[in-house]
Amino acid sequence: MKQLFLYAILASITLFTTQCKKEGPVGPEGPQGSEGPAGPRGATGAPGSSSVRSKTVKLTNAQWGNNTTTHWFNTSAGVAVGHNARYVDINEALITQAIMDNGLVQVYFMPYDGTTAYTSLPYSRQNAQLTYNINVDYTYQLGKVRLLFFLTGSYGAPATPSVSTWTIPSYTFKYIIIPGTAIAGRYSTSANNTEKLIQLKGNIYTETEIKNMPYGQLCQLLDIKE
Repeated sequence: MKQLFLYAILASITLFTTQCKKEGPVGPEGPQGSEGPAGPRGATGAPGSSSVRSKTVKLTNAQWGNNTTTHWFNTSAGVAVGHNARYVDINEALITQAIMDNGLVQVYFMPYDGTTAYTSLPYSRQNAQLTYNINVDYTYQLGKVRLLFFLTGSYGAPATPSVSTWTIPSYTFKYIIIPGTAIAGRYSTSANNTEKLIQLKGNIYTETEIKNMPYGQLCQLLDIKE
């Protein structure tokens, strides 16, 4: 009986001690462990188009000035006619010798007010009376883009107005400089003429195809964001 009594007392003490035990506060955070080894290097991304440049130029009649030059305009294959043209030179340092040798410059403009659509140059459109043509063209050389405006007469029509006194509407131009890295080679169009070949998004385009390409399509191919 004494042993049973002792066991009962011990059990009561153990239970009382367990119930009265209180958990202590959380200790301070330990020091940060050493940095683990670097993970494997990711794959190289596709080359971007950071070397492609596009700029916008707005010109009024006054900004064209009265500078004129003879602009040779192709009327058919192998045939060109010189026309008196007003012009504006835009200095552009990004047109380097590398661009002249292996790159390309394409120019677009908005032909009338109220539109946001760009049309590629060269551009030609008859007047309402069908007596002459309004023409906008461009050339480029080292460090410069030249924009040209000239009038050409229709066959059998009265004399063409003088471009020197013509009021040129305000136009917005956009030129795109395509780097030499996009040039895939050259293509012979005839015995004495070659065109640059441009590789964009895995496809090959001739220089003529780029010149005739809609503005939106070229921007998409060159990843140009508006």
